Amino acid sequence: MNYVNKAVLAMMLSASVLGVRAQSEHGDPYEPVGDLTVTPTVVQPGVHPQMFWNIEYPEMVEDLVDVGNNSEVYTNKDLRVKVRMVGVAFQSGKVPLPTALWIRVGGGSWQLLFYGRYYDVNPTQFVFNQEVGENTRIDFAARGKNSSGSWYSNRWTASSMEEVIGLRNGEEVPYYAPAYNQGGIEDFLTQFIADTDNDGNMNVVLGPREMIYLFELGSTNPGDWWFDMQDLVAVVTFDEPDNPSADQGDPSEVGYVNFIRQIQQDSGVEWDISVDGYGEVISPEGVSEDGSFFQLWSIHTDSASEFLLDEQFVTSYTPNAAITIQTGDPYQPVTRTRTDQPFRVTFNVDGLLSLKPGIPLAAQQVAISHEVFTYPGGAYSLEEIEDPNGTTVLQGYLNQNGSSMLGYSVTNMIAPDLTSASGEEIFTISALAGYSVSATVLDSKRIQIWPIAEGSLSGHDPAGYYEDVPNLTVTLTDLYPASRTYLRVYSGASTSNPKDPKIVSASYVLINDSIPQDRTFSLEDLNGYFTKEGLHTIEILHQTPFGTDLLFSSMINVDRTVQVTGTVFSKE
Repeated sequence: MNYVNKAVLAMMLSASVLGVRAQSEHGDPYEPVGDLTVTPTVVQPGVHPQMFWNIEYPEMVEDLVDVGNNSEVYTNKDLRVKVRMVGVAFQSGKVPLPTALWIRVGGGSWQLLFYGRYYDVNPTQFVFNQEVGENTRIDFAARGKNSSGSWYSNRWTASSMEEVIGLRNGEEVPYYAPAYNQGGIEDFLTQFIADTDNDGNMNVVLGPREMIYLFELGSTNPGDWWFDMQDLVAVVTFDEPDNPSADQGDPSEVGYVNFIRQIQQDSGVEWDISVDGYGEVISPEGVSEDGSFFQLWSIHTDSASEFLLDEQFVTSYTPNAAITIQTGDPYQPVTRTRTDQPFRVTFNVDGLLSLKPGIPLAAQQVAISHEVFTYPGGAYSLEEIEDPNGTTVLQGYLNQNGSSMLGYSVTNMIAPDLTSASGEEIFTISALAGYSVSATVLDSKRIQIWPIAEGSLSGHDPAGYYEDVPNLTVTLTDLYPASRTYLRVYSGASTSNPKDPKIVSASYVLINDSIPQDRTFSLEDLNGYFTKEGLHTIEILHQTPFGTDLLFSSMINVDRTVQVTGTVFSKE
C-alpha cells in the first residue's frame, strides 16, 4: 500500500507548480456525448467531405427499467444487473439474528443471494452480477429468523406490502417508518439518506443508475415503534451489458433532436442537416475557399437544453490535430486526476505542409497553449465562476507532423495549499490565421484536478484506557469521486503491514460521482473489533485508482482487567 504524507506532499507541490485555466463542466444530467469526424480535412474548394458521427445518449434508472407498484422492476433493454448488500440490523436484544435475500429473474425460481447476520455483510462484494434481457421482470424477497429459529413471513415485491420498498435517487424515504426522521438511521445507511431538499424530509442519495431496497423483517404493522425499514438493505445497479448494441435508435424516441451545422467561413452562411444518433453523409455544401466549420449539435426536447458535442474545421490547407490526456483514472466523461498525481498530454498533428515558397504559415505550423484555473471555494466547474481568469503556463508552436508529448509530475495549479485545491487545466491546438481565415481551434481538451482526501476520528482519547470502546465520529472530506474508504483495526502499534487487521463493515463509504464528496457518520458497538487487551491501532484507508492512502491513524488502549483493592490485618 502507498501511503501519502500530506505535510510532505504540500511542500513538494508548492515547490514545483506553475499555474491553470479550464473548460465547461460536464454536469448536465441530459448531456449526451458525441464525436464528429469530417474527412478529408484538406480539400480543394467546392469538394464535399464525408461526415461521420456517433451520439451516445445519457441514461438513468428511469430510462433503463420501469418500476412497478410493488417495487418490482421491468427491464427496458438488455442490462447487467448488480446487487450488493449494504447492511443488516436485525437482532433480538443484542443477539444478532439470521436474515436472507433472494432474487427472481423473469418469473423463474428464487435464487438465494445472501444468508447471514450483520457481520457477514461485505458492502463491496456483488452478491448478484448477471446480464438480464430486455422486457424481463425482476423481483426481490427477504426474511429473517426469530430468536427461536423460526422464519418470519416473506417480504417481497411479488405482491403489495409495506414491508419492502425500492427507491431511486432523490425519492423520499417511507413516511410510515419514523426512524428516518427521528435520528434512528443505522450507521450503514447514513451515506444513502440525507435532507437534500432542506425541507425536513429525508431523501435517498444514490447514483443515477441505482436503486436501494429497504426491508422490514420483524413487524408487519407500520405503527410499531420497531418498524424501521432497516432490517436488511441492498443496492441494485443497472449497467450496460458487456457487449451493448451500437444502435442508438431514433433520437426522437429518446427525447433528442440532432443536426450537423456547416458554417462557410467566407460568407458566414450556415447549413443545417438533421441526423440520427449515428451515421455518415456528405456535407450539405462544398467547402468554401476560406474553409468550413462543422458542428455536431443535440437538443434535449423536454428541457430545451442545447449541446455542442463536437466540432471540426476543414480547409484546403488547415492541418488536423488532436489532443490526448492520460491519467491514472480511467473515468471517461471527463479526464480527471488528483493534485499529487502525474499525467501526460500528447499532441497529434497531421496535414502540415513542408516549407516551400508561397505556402502560408498557417499550413506549416500550429499553435499550442496550456492554461490553468483554480476553482474558488464551493465551485466545481468554470460555469459556476463569473468571468473566470486563468494563468497561461505555455504558449508555443509545433511545425512537424506526428506526436509530441508533455509530462507533468503534479498539477500546475497555484494555491496556498495545493493538497486541498481543485481546478482545471486546458490544452489547446489552434490553426493560425491567414488568407482571410481567422485562427481556429482544432482541438481542446481539459483535465479536472481534485484535492487529496482527509479523514479524522473523534470521540476517544489516544492516551486513555477503555473497558468499552466509545462511539466514534468519522469525518471525511474531499473523498475522490471514484473511491472506497473504510476503517481497519489491528492489535499493536501502527505498521504498514499489520497482522490480522479487522475491517469495520459499517464504515465503508463508496463514491462513484463526478465531484469530490464529504461524509460524516458515527460508529457504535465497536467492542467486537477490540477483542484483545492492550494497544490497538485504528486507521482510515482511502482507495482510489491511484492506490491506497492512509488518511488517519490513532491508538485505542483496551484494559478490561478488574482490580480489587483491600486491607489485610490480624487480631491478636
